[in-house]
Amino acid sequence: MKFAQLLTPFKTKTKNKHFYEILSGSFWAFLLKVVAMFFSYVSTLLISNYFGPRTVGLFNLSYAIISIITLISLMGFPTAILRFTGEFRNDRALAIILKKMVFLSFTISLFFVLGFLPFADYVSTKLFHDQRLKDFLCIMLLGTPLVIVYTIFIEFIRGLGLVKISETIRNSISIFKLFFILLLIFVLKCNDLTPAIANISATILVFLIALVYTIKKLRQLQFTKVTSVSYRKILNISFPMLVTASMFMIMSLTDKLMLGIFKTPYEVGIYSVALKLATITSMVLTAINTIVAPKFSELYWEYNLEDLKKVIRFSAKIIFFSSAPILLIYFLFSHQILSIFGKEFVQGASALIILSVGQFINSASGSVGYFLNMTGHQKVFRNIVFISSFVNIVLNYLLIPILGYNGAAFATAFSISLWNIMALVYAKIKFKLFMGYLPFITKEII
Repeated sequence: MKFAQLLTPFKTKTKNKHFYEILSGSFWAFLLKVVAMFFSYVSTLLISNYFGPRTVGLFNLSYAIISIITLISLMGFPTAILRFTGEFRNDRALAIILKKMVFLSFTISLFFVLGFLPFADYVSTKLFHDQRLKDFLCIMLLGTPLVIVYTIFIEFIRGLGLVKISETIRNSISIFKLFFILLLIFVLKCNDLTPAIANISATILVFLIALVYTIKKLRQLQFTKVTSVSYRKILNISFPMLVTASMFMIMSLTDKLMLGIFKTPYEVGIYSVALKLATITSMVLTAINTIVAPKFSELYWEYNLEDLKKVIRFSAKIIFFSSAPILLIYFLFSHQILSIFGKEFVQGASALIILSVGQFINSASGSVGYFLNMTGHQKVFRNIVFISSFVNIVLNYLLIPILGYNGAAFATAFSISLWNIMALVYAKIKFKLFMGYLPFITKEII
């Protein structure tokens, strides 16, 4: 029996289609996320056991550097296209906006890739003190323009409410990566560049799938009106989201980049595994966000505030009770879990616990960031994240030279907690809504 059929009694009982959509859609997104994470962890296990912490660190450093280029090139469009699909659902302007976004992002990404390649050797040897990093960078940079395009396509598909399709395409990259890693290690006997080669190979496949489906969907859409939307209007909406995303990127990459500068790729490798495991704590939040982001936009711009409040409360409860057990497991079994990746990685047990606490606070705060972005308060959210990012940079700079990856873990956990708490306070003051959930405290706040 399909999961949707199992939920039919619930749908009838609640008479609330939004709850049903959150449960059914989130279950699918969660299931795909679990499958993708499983394949991702198997990939990490293979790389860590066959090539060691240094290769894990080199790959993650390369990924961090390229993520900066990707973020700037995307111009905030992935979040903005969600907003536009809520406003222009039956308007041909939606297709025009999508084409303009892809053209701008692809062009900018080509400019950055071609401009960065001559400096890859300098970045590798002078900043991160490892010549091998250059090879990782050069291979992975080639896939950047394709990542740009398929990221926008996936968010467009998601904005149309086709969550199962968007999340299937998004998470398929982990499956493809594992396939190529297995092929490269056991069949082709490739060297330590295996993760970089596997990454670009998987990127090409996901790009082709996203491209074909998006073209097919655009041909199927029926528009009842045509509104003129200029580049200026698109950028006015997307730019604050770019700034916000940039600040998030700073918080997510500063730790690894500074570890690479102040320490070694070896320590980056240990920290990256701890960070990867810690994100499981907020895995349900990620799945729920997939559904509620377009839902927030839809309900808010339709002025359906009562259903909006119910969706907020309902989703916050699911996130909290799904995340708490994972945090407890890490507190009790951090050493045993890390030992699976190799005895060297057990050193990251404290970092894993610290990072997991930060991710749990992120989960307990609900989907507050998406709520502010989808309701026209992206500039406020941008300012909140900017403050947290500044704090993150300062803490990493001060703590990493003294505490190594434990200092990076504390800086990351603290800054994540800071922006969530600030956003919660603003949402409570502005909308009289408490976006998070805390048992025995939240009760009737909303």
